[in-house]
Amino acid sequence: MNPSTLSAIFLFTLFTINLQAKDYQFERFSSQDGLSQNIVLDIYKDHEGLVWIGTFDGLNLYDGYEFKIFRKEKGNSIVGNRVHCLAEDQNNNIWIGTMDEGVSVYNKITGTFLNLQNTEEQPDLLTCNDVRSILIDSHGAAWIGTLQGLNMLTQRDDGTFSVKKFVHDPKDPKSLRSNQVIRIYEDWDGRIWVTTNFSVGYLEYKDNQIKDVFTNAVLSEAENGFSYMQQVHFGYLVADFNGTFILRFNAEHPEESTYENLPSHSSYSFVVDPDSNLWVGGFDGIHLFRYTGNLAQPYVLDQTFTSGENDKTLSHNFVRSMLLDNTGILWMGTQGKGFMKCNTHKTTFRQYRHTPDPGSIPTNKVWTFYEDQETNMLLLGTEGGGVSMLNLDHGKNYSSGFTSYNVSPAGEQNFAYDIEDISRDGVKTYLIGNGFHQMVSTLEQRGNNWIFQRIFTQLDRQVMVVFQDENKTLWLGSYEGGLARYSPDKEQLTRFTNENSKLATNIIRSITEDSRGRLWIGTDKGLMLLTRDQKVKQGMEFTLFTHNPDDSTTLSNSYCVPVLETASGEIWVGTFGGGLNRYHEGSNETNGYFTSIQQKDG
Repeated sequence: MNPSTLSAIFLFTLFTINLQAKDYQFERFSSQDGLSQNIVLDIYKDHEGLVWIGTFDGLNLYDGYEFKIFRKEKGNSIVGNRVHCLAEDQNNNIWIGTMDEGVSVYNKITGTFLNLQNTEEQPDLLTCNDVRSILIDSHGAAWIGTLQGLNMLTQRDDGTFSVKKFVHDPKDPKSLRSNQVIRIYEDWDGRIWVTTNFSVGYLEYKDNQIKDVFTNAVLSEAENGFSYMQQVHFGYLVADFNGTFILRFNAEHPEESTYENLPSHSSYSFVVDPDSNLWVGGFDGIHLFRYTGNLAQPYVLDQTFTSGENDKTLSHNFVRSMLLDNTGILWMGTQGKGFMKCNTHKTTFRQYRHTPDPGSIPTNKVWTFYEDQETNMLLLGTEGGGVSMLNLDHGKNYSSGFTSYNVSPAGEQNFAYDIEDISRDGVKTYLIGNGFHQMVSTLEQRGNNWIFQRIFTQLDRQVMVVFQDENKTLWLGSYEGGLARYSPDKEQLTRFTNENSKLATNIIRSITEDSRGRLWIGTDKGLMLLTRDQKVKQGMEFTLFTHNPDDSTTLSNSYCVPVLETASGEIWVGTFGGGLNRYHEGSNETNGYFTSIQQKDG
């Protein structure tokens, strides 16, 4: 089993297929609904769930029902009306960056504003008043990016601020590359990244003090305007006005960092949703890139949203600000039509059952499915109907017809319990575990035909799980026959059982490989972790994790089936009766511990 395959535990009991089809709806808000102005420059959601909207004419506070508007006026008020950026500090104050008029800090308890400006009385407070980005970092410092340099503000005990400024020095290659600061971002390791119209670079803390040395990871001779940045588990996503690219950052040798462009679309802002999909907003609408799980090519374009009159379309094509909140709601600010929100978790279901009609699924007993992202095909493994294939048209409509193929010899029942893509040399080939019929087969494409072939006839047990690892080695998990490893280059089949290895049981339920190259084997006697070690017999080291009722750091149940690694590298294990478990890494590869989420936890 792999991340593209769902265990029979979930599907077999349904006796039907439900395919998820995202059907996004966009709710619109404009000045007609009470917004102060329709050009939305930034959106921020605070720790209380209140939404702050910066526009070209005022700051808006939206509580889900109505708007409260803050504008510049006599007395204590916001410093300016053109609100470009927003942030929240550790005291829950809202920091407001304006165009040409400096920064306001709003105290929600007192309802008062503290205004910070570059004035004749305070010329050293900010490099200039045209503020484009604000970050409150994990040390509590406030970073203010302007069109004339970067400012680091640290508040003293008496309420005043110490200020550290960073500006471009043409004689110093380790200074800020350009004074036009567009975005400031803190990564998972505490680096302070600064994007400008010509560069992407960072500063680092050492002994809780920021170093004065800028390290540039991306330099451009053209004025691209690097507008947004976010770290993901395989690197950094960076937007410029011409598109979005992946920065493969080399921390040891930053000058050796590389970057790869995504399909070209204008990019002003973006968010990454909980499923690791990438939403990019720019001059030509919103482009949704689906996360593939393939680190070499992590994204493919899935859907494009443009302006229209109904709730399936955008109110405006120029989307300049985006926010994904912790409930999965995507907030989008436009250049003239207010803002929108969309529930990224909303899913509709289309149901497929077996019928006498041509093109239906051959049986309602479906054990597994596999999505081939290269060919845009969905493969269903069935009990009695072999393998069925369905052409997918992502984000639009599914084609109506299934095409089914035999994967067992004539006269035998046509079972497919697991499917794995083992294509080589441009030939599309799927490996099929035929379950209780004690065989493994392949389904190979030859022209417009698919040819079945039986392989591994020396196996004497029912193969329920098939898997190909990163080295193209095939792994077969059987019912009562243990684990088998096949190396195609050597044409060598190696058997692991509880008699000749440390395998806990000969009943294998799932096989998964993580990004570190480790194999996780789900069984009814515990979770096996296989690590490669040429020093031991058979070249594999076995570690067993089981449930211990006296130890809350062990598995909640020893019957383990699905294992999944998330985009951020977390290992999750599903059990029979013990809920969901997360593996926490220890000091080495094999001595971690578990926490569980069960029905009693909600």
